[in-house]
Amino acid sequence: DLAAVWPQLGVCSVAPEGQRVCALTEGWLADAAELGQSGADASHAAEVLRAEAEIVSAHMVQEAAAGKAANASTLSGMEVATDNTRRLAAKATGQAAGVNATIVRVAGPVGVRATDSFKTVFKPL
Repeated sequence: DLAAVWPQLGVCSVAPEGQRVCALTEGWLADAAELGQSGADASHAAEVLRAEAEIVSAHMVQEAAAGKAANASTLSGMEVATDNTRRLAAKATGQAAGVNATIVRVAGPVGVRATDSFKTVFKPL
């Protein structure tokens, strides 16, 4: 386990680079916690959206069963649930974008994919 042996390399006391290298473990753990929290937030938003979508489905079944006898209460409930679903869908989309942004930030230059222009500029020897 790299995180366990990293501080045992014996370079932590060599200033300033050794101290910076040994501080990487804390940075990695912080990045992992941020990724975990971001993923959990997105998962929660998706679950809340799913539950609200089920409410919309239930209202649709009620309306279909009522047919022309559907009353204002039934239709109003469906309208409110539909509006909530739209709002929650936007929130879930934002949370997913937040996860992607966190992944890009944590990955840094390591996570960047080579583009065609990069490949044409830097050709292997």
